Amino acid sequence: ILQAASDIADYFCGEPVICMGESAGCAWAAQFTRAFPDQVSELVLVATPQAVRPKDAERFLPRSLTLLLEVSNRIRKDDRVIAGLTRVYNVIGRVPALSRRSLDFLFRQAPSDVASIEESYAKLFLGDWLRLIANKATRASMDEVAHLHSDWVKDFQHLTLPMRFFHGTEDTLCPIEDAKAMVEGLPTATCQAFEGAGHLVLGQRLDDVLASLAADRK
Repeated sequence: ILQAASDIADYFCGEPVICMGESAGCAWAAQFTRAFPDQVSELVLVATPQAVRPKDAERFLPRSLTLLLEVSNRIRKDDRVIAGLTRVYNVIGRVPALSRRSLDFLFRQAPSDVASIEESYAKLFLGDWLRLIANKATRASMDEVAHLHSDWVKDFQHLTLPMRFFHGTEDTLCPIEDAKAMVEGLPTATCQAFEGAGHLVLGQRLDDVLASLAADRK
């Protein structure tokens, strides 16, 4: 998959590109950049998820475990647990009413995210997309869960190119403090906070994100 993405970027651009990942996509963006460093001019991570603690992650997050990270540490090497979790996710995703209630509960403490979810179901057919993923992309869903629970933060140690972290101040799913801790351990990284934005910051503040990326370019 990474090689295919590299071929597409090279075909359409022919020069280094900005590699952006959002939420769970941050892990893929970091891996792509490590695999093809000459093809990336800058790595941009939006709403960075909490990193697992073992090995390299402790360098960036010198703090006690949260429940989420403790669960990640215990399941990340167990394929049966990952497969079971994915089946649960897909059962919920197949029923729009259930997926909507689950997302509302997940983001209940972030008003901006709740509003984004409501708009996505009303105008962007999010319920239909989730049902399609659950029905047609079960294997991909397993890969996504497994990758998110891997030690993806270690890819940062091998990168010397510029990195930017964009994060919402109201992100209750992945606190901004975690992103700031990662930035402190990366000499080429900066962090920009978006006041009032939640975990879905890319959809809520896309114009601001693009303006920030364009500010240093002609």
